[in-house]
Amino acid sequence: LPNYFYNNNYQIVQTKDHVMFMTEMVHDVCVVRLNDKTHPPGHVRLWFGDSIGRWEGDTLVVETTNFHPLQEYRGASDNLKVIERFTRNGPDTILYRFTIDDPTTFTAPWTGELVFNRFNEMIHEYACHEGNYALTNILQGERAREKRHATQKPPR
Repeated sequence: LPNYFYNNNYQIVQTKDHVMFMTEMVHDVCVVRLNDKTHPPGHVRLWFGDSIGRWEGDTLVVETTNFHPLQEYRGASDNLKVIERFTRNGPDTILYRFTIDDPTTFTAPWTGELVFNRFNEMIHEYACHEGNYALTNILQGERAREKRHATQKPPR
């Protein structure tokens, strides 16, 4: 499912046997196996779940199960199944529809949708830099150190 934070851009790459979705945020990658029919046993829990895709006409349908417990979605259980549909509905847009199905948590499956717009820019590296907020102080400290060294007489 898309996140609603900043850096919510995707790069989509398709081969004969796979589709890869890479999100700009943290460069998370979901690899979808095409035309496979079997998910791994229930005890095998992958970080973003296990995704199997198939084409229904012009729509890529992706079924994902076996989500890792740390990827909890709104209290969903181990029975969570997400069905995603990606349909090109214009030269620069993809209609994205998802259905959440978890009979243990929700009384009925529910669906949402949004439009993905083409992004004709590079996806940039996402990285956390713990020193970002202190960068001004770090640079001021280094400039003061440089001045001290510049005014000191070299040792004899």
